[in-house]
Amino acid sequence: MSLFKKKKDAAELAKSLEKLMTQAYRWGEQNNWPVFEAYPQWKQIREIGKKLNKMGGYNAMQEALSLIDNKDYTDMLDRFFDGIGDWMC
Repeated sequence: MSLFKKKKDAAELAKSLEKLMTQAYRWGEQNNWPVFEAYPQWKQIREIGKKLNKMGGYNAMQEALSLIDNKDYTDMLDRFFDGIGDWMC
């Protein structure tokens, strides 16, 4: 059962996350993989994580992550979300 009141909410957040993660991945490659806080997408990705946490905690964050098609971003997003609510990488 979905934690989101509307599937549209989950899909929109996942789409935004996937777009930001694509940008972050490319930026990381081009800049020799710096610390995550240096990424231009850091603040936006963290804000989405905080919004998800407020909506439904760890489970809402995990559900949005599961909707992202590119699973190569999983480890990277794990680090971006680290410390938000109960999320720990």
